[in-house]
Amino acid sequence: MAFLLGFLPIYLIGISISMPLISFKVKDRRVYGIFSIAASLVAFIASLYIFFLAIERNIIIYRFGGFPPPLGIVYIVDVVNAFLGSLSMFMLFLTSIYSIWMITSRWLYLYYTLLFLMGAGSIGCLYTGDIFNFFVSLELLAISSYALTAFYRDNPRAIRAALRYAISGTIATSLYILSTFIIYGAFGTLNMADIALKARNPEAITPFTGIVFGEIVISSKVALSLMIWVFLFKSAIFPLNFAWQPYAYSEAPTPIAAAFTAIADTVGLYGLIRILYTVFGYDSVLSDFRVSILGILQIIAIISASIGALLMCIQRDVKRFIAYSTMVQLSFALLGISIGNPEGVAAAMLHILSNSIGDAILFYLAGLAIAECGRELKCLAVLRSRKMLVIVFSGAILNLFGIIPIFIGFWSKAFLVLSCIKSNMVLYAILILIISGITAIGYFRTLYRLIASKNIVLRHDPRIKNIAISYITASSLFILSISLGIAFILYRPLIDFAIDMGFKALNNYNIYIATTLTTINR
Repeated sequence: MAFLLGFLPIYLIGISISMPLISFKVKDRRVYGIFSIAASLVAFIASLYIFFLAIERNIIIYRFGGFPPPLGIVYIVDVVNAFLGSLSMFMLFLTSIYSIWMITSRWLYLYYTLLFLMGAGSIGCLYTGDIFNFFVSLELLAISSYALTAFYRDNPRAIRAALRYAISGTIATSLYILSTFIIYGAFGTLNMADIALKARNPEAITPFTGIVFGEIVISSKVALSLMIWVFLFKSAIFPLNFAWQPYAYSEAPTPIAAAFTAIADTVGLYGLIRILYTVFGYDSVLSDFRVSILGILQIIAIISASIGALLMCIQRDVKRFIAYSTMVQLSFALLGISIGNPEGVAAAMLHILSNSIGDAILFYLAGLAIAECGRELKCLAVLRSRKMLVIVFSGAILNLFGIIPIFIGFWSKAFLVLSCIKSNMVLYAILILIISGITAIGYFRTLYRLIASKNIVLRHDPRIKNIAISYITASSLFILSISLGIAFILYRPLIDFAIDMGFKALNNYNIYIATTLTTINR
């Protein structure tokens, strides 16, 4: 069933192409919504099957066109990118459901076209084993994200946000393609496993690409530095996020803003894991340089989380508040990745998961408040008349705060603190707790606005007549967050699985290389 690796991105592109074709014959907007839900459900089931297959087989490989690597493009999936791929497709599915209620534009078919292109770009980045194919998928992801940010084209702020995102994103992807040229010029290959092998053994010969072409140490340092810059940009890490993230999150359609974390921003963090541990690992020609890079990334992560926490506390716009909350959580994930032990990478994976769940709940319920009142935090008070939604919103806040064990957010933060202590980085553990205390001000300030705000002016939006979809999507994620938290409490093997996933991300490069390549040692 490895063919599913190649099938999934092509399937998503096919769905996106079919949307405009359907629009020639079908004018009923409900058809687009139902078709999108069904198509995204198939994609989620396929990604989930790939995840369980990766757990069983350790690594799965698919050769496009049957060409052997490194001659042809391959998709290589282990438990890490299979997990993130499943999360991405799950959020695509929920976004399709929520969009039926939230999006009322007559250009609905274009909206779903771009949404599925974004999903295809995300899966392509996560599954590919080729750094140039990663660029192609990254461009697909980026362009669809820019267009979705500007979807409300009658809104000048949305156009400006999309332009900021597009200009800064174009610079980032240009630097990434430059790094691929540098790597190809030195290694003579674009295959990640081939580069990983030659970065550890420059004397190795592989079929079709032979030996390294030039001096690989300096070129690898330059290429790695450029790639890290790009991945930090995609991960919404300070200071690169200020060029686009608060604006894109604020002006993009609410379902898209909710999807950005799991579908788009995750790609940057995954890229860091793959390039720092699989391609240029601790025993590569950049072993000493990596130590410095990881130390710098740790400092950047702490600074980014601190600034995000402070900015959370002064926001009045609910979507900007969520944007800076995301900045904090993804910065914590970056810290876990840069610490470089199994608990740290496990913490990063769980942070991505818990933040995707928490962000989606907040955006889905904020969308209800925006439709009925506006984007100011005080407008969250409209949820007070629906007690269940107050509970769900409060649960999302507590999940992101990460202090109660019944939420998955607690376990991601616990793993992160544990990883710092195990690596003798007690100062970082203390700083995590201090930053979490600062975020508490922002989170509980938002809860106070939800509970105590008065004198709000309501709008007469027809969507408010039926909010069942908001109930279903937000409540489902709330139940998922609690279920995962309780599962970690009651089922010890789940903790072991998370740590094992981190261990494999750090140490399975030999299996990754061996599964992909046939080598001849000179």
